[in-house]
Amino acid sequence: MNNKKLLRWVFVLILVTVLLTGCGGAAAKPPAAGEWVAATDFGKLVFTVDDTGTKITKMSYQFSEWTCGPTTNSGTIEVGSEWPITNGEFSATTSFDPESKQTMNFGGTYDASSQKFSGVWDEDSYGTKCSGTWEASAP
Repeated sequence: MNNKKLLRWVFVLILVTVLLTGCGGAAAKPPAAGEWVAATDFGKLVFTVDDTGTKITKMSYQFSEWTCGPTTNSGTIEVGSEWPITNGEFSATTSFDPESKQTMNFGGTYDASSQKFSGVWDEDSYGTKCSGTWEASAP
């Protein structure tokens, strides 16, 4: 095989490789659809990722004798809304009462290589701040 033919074949192989893998390599896999569960200091956070992996469509705060400030909470509060997952990150703020004296903030980041979400949460309960970290594995 002469040098011109060899160079053409090398060029074709490189072109095919680039077309198959994309210019930037393989795209990161989005989060799996379904319910993700994270253990927290207050109990559990359960959130639902949609079929496209681009938004959270429901959050369920499951309190187990949790005290922050003057109140102790047990039970479940479900919130149906939409929180976008942008560049693997999301944030959500929920008010548990009409006067917004009890609010919960969640922030999370998705790691495609480990297929886990992790992040921080903080609650403001009548002026008392409580916070912690969380991690959830794929459903």
